[in-house]
Amino acid sequence: MTDSSILENFLGFGALILALFFLGSSIFVHELGHFLAARKRGLKVERFSIGFGPPIVSWKGKDGVEYRISWLPFGGYVALPQLADMGRLEGNEGEENEAHVEYMKSLPEGSYSDKMIALVMGSVFNLIFAFLLSIILWTTGQEVMSAMQQTRIGSVSPTLAAFDQPDTPSPASIAGLQPGDEVVAIDGAPIQDWQDLTYRIVTGLKRDEAGSPVCIMTVNRDGALIDIEVKPTLVTKEGRRFVGIGPMDIFEVSAVEPDSRAARAGFRDGDIFLQRNDERILSYFGMRQAILDAPDTPSTFTMLRGEEAVTINFSPAVVVDEASGMERLEWGFQPIYKLEKIYPNPVTQFMEKMEMFYLTLRALISPSSDVKVRNMSGPVGIIDNLQMATRIGIKQAIWFLVFININLAILNLLPIPVLDGGHMMFATIGKIMGKPLPQRFLESTQALFVVLLFSFMLYVTFFDFGRLKDRFLPEDNPAPATAPATETASPSESTPPE
Repeated sequence: MTDSSILENFLGFGALILALFFLGSSIFVHELGHFLAARKRGLKVERFSIGFGPPIVSWKGKDGVEYRISWLPFGGYVALPQLADMGRLEGNEGEENEAHVEYMKSLPEGSYSDKMIALVMGSVFNLIFAFLLSIILWTTGQEVMSAMQQTRIGSVSPTLAAFDQPDTPSPASIAGLQPGDEVVAIDGAPIQDWQDLTYRIVTGLKRDEAGSPVCIMTVNRDGALIDIEVKPTLVTKEGRRFVGIGPMDIFEVSAVEPDSRAARAGFRDGDIFLQRNDERILSYFGMRQAILDAPDTPSTFTMLRGEEAVTINFSPAVVVDEASGMERLEWGFQPIYKLEKIYPNPVTQFMEKMEMFYLTLRALISPSSDVKVRNMSGPVGIIDNLQMATRIGIKQAIWFLVFININLAILNLLPIPVLDGGHMMFATIGKIMGKPLPQRFLESTQALFVVLLFSFMLYVTFFDFGRLKDRFLPEDNPAPATAPATETASPSESTPPE
């Protein structure tokens, strides 16, 4: 094993540990909200658990509360018997007996306001935690790809490969989208940046008379607004909608190899690509494709160096990658995407992530969408995405944590039994009826939804492992790679457009 592979494994293990800690902290914050609110309102707290099922470790606090870390890392709970006696579902090994029944009867009935406050504070704490994390990004700034901060098209792929199908003309090329077009709206909704653009295509609901996916892209072309109908293709095993466009990006020279052809030609670190052969460079992918289409055509590059434009005659070598069999360009330096530091305020961050949640939920429940339950991530997928974000940088992990906590807050307030919103729904029904719902009804309903919840978790986890397999065994996944959706710093030679 080489030193670089040892270091890579070490960094990967460290990122995984941090990801587990970050996710655990979000669960802990949620349950802490329930715990503190219940204690403040005088409700009985029996147990504080991170995870479900039998405990890995547990201990009794001086306050009489049992604290535990349990085996099933699908969330956590605070046992509040005055809200619902769910001891057997929460991992309490004890049998219900006469003494337990008498104990339950001896507890004072918590008021409606006590229950609602104790239940809602889990989500409130997640939102407070997300807000504090977003303040960190606001005050310290976050480096992102300049390309992802705008909506101008830099490249239009001539073809796209749908999963297990040959290359076909891309929807963007068929529809007539052009490099330089600025996308201002999709299906009538204004878009803010490239991530917003991509997300609205993926979660789109429109279909034509034949039932095929369709979206209306409003573009600014030379000052004129044009509505263009595009019919996305479903690609990858996930069945995601793609149209075949990439963002206009700015990339620069980095790590010029000493005594290389590039160094002798005059390239310097920090040079920014402007033109090739008198044509403006709108994207790395577009320039790369133009060179590969005519490898014998000499290239003259206009580079921005400081405030001065310099001209360099240089043609990168076209080589075939032994591992993938794909052609790539050999520059003698590393072309990297230009980054910029942004300072998104917490309100903007919250609004963006809540909109993403809304679009996802809308797509999941709509029969017109191509987003399915299998596309969602369970605990394994969330941890995997979180560890990948951590490897990019702590700020990227914080960005993802803000998203996770907002999702946790909203999801838990949905009126579904087992979730906080379900308990609130039952408490409200009891308030309207003037008496609490029967305990047996609550237990049976909760038991049913616990089975459904864990079945759902197992279902999405199965696909999480499938995605991990495809990533680590790419020979089993013939689908094309996707364009960078996160703030990576280096263009890939095999990266096609979105």
